[in-house]
Amino acid sequence: MTRSRFQAAAVLLTAVAVMSIVSGVLAFTSDYYAENPAPAFHSTTLQESAPVQTAAAVFPNNLSFRLEEVPSIATYKVAFAGKPGYKASHEGMDFVHNKPAVAHVPVIAAARGTVAYVRTGCPQSAMFGKNASLREAGAGWGNHVVLYHGNGIYTRYAHLAPGSIRAKVGDKMVAGDVIGEMGNSGRSETRHLHFELGYKASYFVASKPSQSFDLVLNPEKFFLELSSRGRLHRP
Repeated sequence: MTRSRFQAAAVLLTAVAVMSIVSGVLAFTSDYYAENPAPAFHSTTLQESAPVQTAAAVFPNNLSFRLEEVPSIATYKVAFAGKPGYKASHEGMDFVHNKPAVAHVPVIAAARGTVAYVRTGCPQSAMFGKNASLREAGAGWGNHVVLYHGNGIYTRYAHLAPGSIRAKVGDKMVAGDVIGEMGNSGRSETRHLHFELGYKASYFVASKPSQSFDLVLNPEKFFLELSSRGRLHRP
C-alpha cells in the first residue's frame, strides 16, 4: 500500500470510530482488555471519588443483552433506583447476606466477559455492621471487579471481601466463574454485593483509580427467566 493510500485508510478508520461513538454505540474492534493484561489497581490508603452514574432505561441504540446467572445468594435484596436521564439514587442491585453462620458467600460472573478493571486493597472494619475503615476506598465501591461483555456493556461487582479477588485485567470468564467473595469494604453497612449493569463509551484504565460508567441500568430487567430463581445496597 502506498503512503497516500495508507493515510487515506487511516483517516477512514478514524472517521468510522468517531461515528460509532457519536451514534451511541462503542465499536470495539478487538479485545482490548485481553490484549492489555494488567494487575489490580491496589491501594490500602487511597480514598477516591467518581461521578454518580446516570440512569438509563435501555442501552444506546437498543443494544440487546442478557444476564445469564444471578451473581450471588442473599437473605434479602435492595432494588436499583433511578429515573432515566438523571443521576441514579441507587446505582445497582444489592444482594445482602447478613447471616454470620454462612462464613463465605461466593460472587460469580453474571455473564461471559473479560475482566476490564480490578480495585483491591480496600479494608473493612468487620464483616457485619457499618464499615468504619476508609469508606470511600474504591470510590465507595470498595474492592471491586468490572467485566466487559462487548458493545460497551459492563457489569460491576462491588464491596468484595479483602483478599478474595484473584482476577486481573484480561482474564476471560464465563457465567458462573467465581470473581471473589461478598464483603463489607467501601461505603457499606453490612456484608453484601452491590451489582451494577452499565454502559461506557471508553475503555477502563487499569492503572487509574476507580471509574464510573456513563450509564447504569436496572439489572433486574435483564435477568429474564433467571429472575424467578434469583434472590434479588452501594448504600
